[in-house]
Parts: sequence; structure tokens; C-alpha cells
Amino acid sequence: MRSGDGRVALVSGEAGIGKTSLLKAFAAGQPSTTRVRVGGCDDLAVPRPLGPFLDIGEQAPRLEAALADPAADIGRATLAELRRVDPTICIVEDAHWADEATLDVMTFLARRIPQVAVLLVVSFRDDEVGAQHSLRRALSAIPSGAVSRIELRRLSRAAVRALAGPDGEGDAIYAATGGNPFFVTEVLSGGMDRTPASVRDAVLTRMAGLSREARSIARVVSVVPSRCELGLVEECCPPASTGLSECEKHGLLVVDGSTVGFRHELARRAVEENLAASERRDLNRTVLAALVRPDAPPARRAHHAWQAGDIEALIVHGRAAATSATVARSHREAAEHRARIAEHADRLPPHERVVILEDLSEQAYHASQPERAVSSRRAALAMRREVGDPLPLGATLRWLSRLCWWTGDRAGADAAAAEAVEVLEAVPGSRELAMALSSRSQLAMLAQADDQAMEWGNRAIALAQELGDTETLVHARNNAGTAMSRSDPDGGFAMLRDVVDTALQAGLDEHACRALVNIGWNSRGCRYDRARDAMQRGFAVADDRELALYVEYFTVSRAVLDLMTGNWDAGRARSLDAGRSAGSQEHGGPHTRSPSAWAPRAASRARWRPAVSGRGLGTRAGKRRAATNRPGRMRSGAGRLLLDDAAQIDEATREPYALALRVGHAWDVGEIAIWRFRAGLLATPPEPCAPVFAHEIEGGARAAAAGWAAIGAPFDQALALLGCGDPTGVLEAVALLDGLGAVAVAARANPAGLTARQMDVFELLAQGLSNPQIAATLVVSPRTVEHHVAAVLAKLGVVGRGGVARAAADLGISVPRQVGGGARPT
Repeated sequence: MRSGDGRVALVSGEAGIGKTSLLKAFAAGQPSTTRVRVGGCDDLAVPRPLGPFLDIGEQAPRLEAALADPAADIGRATLAELRRVDPTICIVEDAHWADEATLDVMTFLARRIPQVAVLLVVSFRDDEVGAQHSLRRALSAIPSGAVSRIELRRLSRAAVRALAGPDGEGDAIYAATGGNPFFVTEVLSGGMDRTPASVRDAVLTRMAGLSREARSIARVVSVVPSRCELGLVEECCPPASTGLSECEKHGLLVVDGSTVGFRHELARRAVEENLAASERRDLNRTVLAALVRPDAPPARRAHHAWQAGDIEALIVHGRAAATSATVARSHREAAEHRARIAEHADRLPPHERVVILEDLSEQAYHASQPERAVSSRRAALAMRREVGDPLPLGATLRWLSRLCWWTGDRAGADAAAAEAVEVLEAVPGSRELAMALSSRSQLAMLAQADDQAMEWGNRAIALAQELGDTETLVHARNNAGTAMSRSDPDGGFAMLRDVVDTALQAGLDEHACRALVNIGWNSRGCRYDRARDAMQRGFAVADDRELALYVEYFTVSRAVLDLMTGNWDAGRARSLDAGRSAGSQEHGGPHTRSPSAWAPRAASRARWRPAVSGRGLGTRAGKRRAATNRPGRMRSGAGRLLLDDAAQIDEATREPYALALRVGHAWDVGEIAIWRFRAGLLATPPEPCAPVFAHEIEGGARAAAAGWAAIGAPFDQALALLGCGDPTGVLEAVALLDGLGAVAVAARANPAGLTARQMDVFELLAQGLSNPQIAATLVVSPRTVEHHVAAVLAKLGVVGRGGVARAAADLGISVPRQVGGGARPT
């Protein structure tokens, strides 16, 4: 490896397939000039934060010091350590057990691997890493050109026969083990005269041949999921040297430096699962008592306390482990530790119990566990109500408001936010009140109730300025600036840009990203250049700070923007990335599963392959937007579908359209109205409606096309030109579509410039059907048919219905013959 030529190797396979053996052989075969660093993840009830990097830190003093510093950037410290010597091999084993902080560091390294002379090797059990597993996010961050995948497979029947030898029972062994190398090895070493039916039988058979002292050691080691220190074994089973040698000799345990462990994790599990419940508890108590040294990780102590049923110890060590996980940003692990404590919260005094519940709720929120976050916050709220102290009660209500919105409960969010302000107004000069006011402003802004958003926001801004509270000030100005941008774009966007600069200077990275999202999102339809600048800057900030949620959000938003502006190659690639990322967050709330993520996928399908229906994606997007009551997010995937089926468009757009009419602004309404118009579901522009959409609905397709050209949206410009009513406009549209590669759309254009629904009406007119017959055939109202007939006659340049058939012949349009009874052929 040369500097700037790093790679990632992913070694995957089921348990027992030989991943560890392969990596040991690989590491042992490296020349002395290559530095090898190895760390592993543990199968603890709740993993220890940064486990593999703690292992590596034992061999690297600089990294070890950084790991001990709560303020250190562990990702950058690890990268600096790996860069120190070229070349370096960094091996992370059993990543399927990785904690959240470990995955964050792995993601950080993976994104930067092409620029360093490092080979990052990650092993994991692919059968334990499903589509929703957190490891998927880290793996998806690896640049596609810098990754190699090594998928280990089971031994074939022929290979097992070869291992068994000419006189062995190769077929029987293969049938019993399925070709799993570990199973095969265990069966072969156990003797052919008593072939075990499973690995448990093989391991327990081997255990039975050991002395009592050796079996005791094996049992102790079996309850320690990670590597067990030799000193711990000595303390739990004195004297241990003879029994330990016996375990090694029989191939059950392996001593590696100062630690000992089973030759394979499956063997450890087999021994542990064979223990009686009382014996398992006693052994865990013994190990817990031995882990009194200061450097023992609190996660290990909490694990053994839980397994031992020692509730008091679980509370003590679980708190320490939760704090450690929180500092390391391992939110999932922090939530798990607090959840275990919360199960026994009745042993705590009320003031401690409520803090545990609130901490659990916050960590569950960050870990995308909506049900746990809401339920624990509601439990804490009930306790806060009993005490009645307004500051913590109001803060808890504000948190509940955020969680309700996050889970799609808009009514609950509004109620909790309103009560938070009411409660906190009893303490008029508090930071909690300022944040509660800002939260009300945010909810109003999201619902596009801009006057209310500005009113609440200005109150929050004034109080935050009085208190010198930068974070609340930034939060409130973000809301106010976004609301202002819809009526005063220059003033609103100036405020948002100032919010970005202030937030970045104060280290409030997430607030900066939210402001950049709002700049980009609210620039749609007027300034795509400004939107692009905001999205690119936001992506750079989020990527550098490893803010995964915003990396996803900006990827989604850039994909939408690329599709809107005709940069389809980039848009299509980003939409696929966004879809994979959204899928990996399927258990999160609406903010983690950005509803917008489905829009570019639907749009990409429709624009590249218009014959393929994107109905499911569009409908899913609409329902998710409706759940949060956010017209500002109504980038209707269905609205961009190029479907001829009016019923499908009606189904996909009906709910978003109703919501837009109720609380949306002109652009939100028009964006959906135009597709309902093109499908024959709308005859006149609604109020409000942005001019670029209203022009086309009113028959001014040329004016609409000019508006799209000024915005920089060639695809929408072409669609408007298709309805301009003259062959020249249609030819211009076809040229634009051909330039974009939208061949399928161009092929559906017609010289008359009729829309798909107008073509339906035109064909029925040419067949001689009356307006009522056309209405019955198309299942629309007679009034709608009247509007379409008038538009068709105007575009064809004919005065009455009698000229329709002649116009069709002149234009070379084939018209189906009428079938008896006035019905169209099916």
C-alpha cells in the first residue's frame, strides 16, 4: 500500500466459517515492515463502547490517551494513529457486535480510507447482519472503489470427505455439520466412533474428558463473552496453571498473551448454555467480585451484575456504563443500560427514578427507538407532574412535544408544546421558557403557519438574547428565518445564513445543518443555484462532523435537486443511495426516515422508465408526509409520475393535495395541482397557486415553460411545452427531452401538443362521442369534460366538433373505431 491508496476488506460468513483463523494466518504472514493492529468486539449484553479501538489503544499510547479523554475526537485520533506508520493493517473482528461509537469511528475511517496507506479489515457474521442492522450504515459509507469483499463459504461434500480421509465417514460428517468448518473440526477431533449431532455435543464431549479443575476453569471462562484475563482466571479458580494447561492441551481454550478464551465463540456458548441457572448466576457473581480493579470497563461489570441477578450492582455499574456510552456517543448502548436500570427503578428514590427515565428517553431518541423514547418520557412526565416543579416539568413537556412530532403525532406535539409554555411562564426569565417558545415557533413553521412562527420565534429570540443563550437564539432564529423566507426571501435567507455562521462558530453543528436544510428546501422553485450551494455546504459539514442523519438528508435533497435540474445521472445515483440509507433507518421516526427519501426514487423511476409505475413509492411518500402534517415536505413522488392512469394519480395525490390546500403555500399547492390538471382531475388553478403552475392550468403553457427555463428546470419546461398547442412548441419539448435522455417521454409527445388526458378526450371526440358519453367513459364530471373539449378544440384550431376527425387525419394521429354503445375498446 502506498500513501493515498488505502482499502477496506470485508470478511464475512456465518459463525464457525473460519474468519478468525483466516485473519490470524493473514496477520502472521505479514512482513516485519508492516504494522498490524487488531481489535475485537465483544458479545456482551450491552457492548463496551469503542471496544476494538480500546484493544488497539493498548498497543498505541497516543490513541490510548485520546480514548481516556472525553473531549477527544476518537475518529481523528484513530486515523492519526493509523497514519503514523506506512503501511498499517487495522483489523476489527466481529463487527456484528459493534457498539454505536465503534460504528461511528469505522464510518469515519471508511470515508477517508482512499487517502491513507491503511488496510482496514472488518469481519462480521453476515447471517446476523440484516437490512436494519446498524453495521449496514457503516458499510454503506465505504467508497465503492476502495472495498473488497471476501465471503467465506462452507466446505463442500468433497472437501469434508478429503478431511475425513479415505477411511472416514465423510458423508455422515457432512450431513451432521452442513460443511461448517468449525463443526467439521469438532466432529473430527471428537473421534469417529461417536460422531456428535451438534457442536454442543462435540464441545461437551471434550469437556467430559477434563479434570474437575480444568472444567471449573472452562466454566468460568464461558461466562466471560470477551477474552478473559489470566489474572481473572487465577483469582476465580486458584491455582489455575495446571487446569489451564489441560484445557489448552485438549484444544478447548487458547492462551494469547495475557488473555485466554475458547477456540471459538460457539464453543463458549455451548458450555455457558449447559450451565444450570443457579451455577451461571454464581459464576457471574464470582467474576463480578473479581472485576473490582479501577480499569475494568463498566460495561463488563454491568453485564455480569445483570447475569448474576445483583440488582444493586446492576444499578451502580449500569449508571457508570451508561455515562461512558453517552460520552462515546454510543446512544443505543446508553439506552440499553438505562433501560435495564429502569426495570428496577422502584428501588430508587423518586428524584433519581425520573432522571433515569428522562435520560433513557433522550438516548432512545438519539438511537432511533421511538416507542421507548416516548413511553419513558411519558412515565417521567407523570412523575414530574406529581412534584410540580415548573422548570423540569416544562422541559419534559418540551421534550415530549419533540418526540410526538418525531413519531407523527402532530396533535400531541402541539398540546405538549402549548402546555410547556403555559407551565414555564411561571418562571419568566428561564432558558427552559425560551426553548419552549422556540419549540412552538418550530411547530408553527413546520405547519407553514408563518405568522405564528414569527410571533413565537421573536419572543424566544428576545429572551435568549437577554439570557445570552446562543443555542436557543440559533434555534429560534432558524425557525423565524425559515418562516420569513416564504414571504420575504431575501430577509429570511439572510437570517438563515447568519444562523449557519453563528452555529458553526459556536460548535452547534446540527443547528447549522438544520439551517442549511431550510435554505435549500425553501429555495425550491425560485433559486436552484442557492439551493445547490446550501446542500453542498451542508453535506460537507455533515460529512466532516459524521452527522449521519444530515448526511442522509442532504443526499436526498441533492438527489431531488439533480432530478429537477436535469442532472439525472447524479440524481439517479444519489436517489439509490438515499433509498438504501432510508431502508437502514426503517425503525426510526419521520426525521430519520426522511419522507423525502421516497420522492427521488419515484421520480427517478418515472423519468427514466415512464412505463414503470412508481405508484407504491409515491403513495408511501404521501402518507408519511401527511402523518407529520408538513406541507413543506410535500415533494410528491406521485406528482412526478408520468402515468396515464388518472385513478393512480388521484389516489397518490389526493391526501397531499388536501393538506396543501388547507395549510400549504402557493408552491406546495401548485406542485401537486399541475399533475392533477394533467390527469384531467382539475380544470382551473386553485388558490393559492404559484404562477409557473397557474399559467399552464389557465392555458398559458408558453409562459409556464418560460418560468421553468428561468428557474433552471428543463424537464418541467419540456412538459409545459408539450401542452402549448402548436407543433413548434412540441418540437422544442422533444428536443429538450431528447437532450435529457427521456426518450420514452418524448415518444409520447404528439404534434398537437395535447396532454395525456386531452388525447383521451380527443380520441373519443373523433369517434363521435358526446360530452356525457365521454364523461361516463373517463369517469369524470361533465363540467370537467367541457373544459377539456374546449382546450382540445383550441389546440387543434378547429371551430366545432365536426373538424376533429379531419384534424386527426391531418396530424397523422390514428383514432380507434367506435364500439357499439359508445364504449371505448378495452
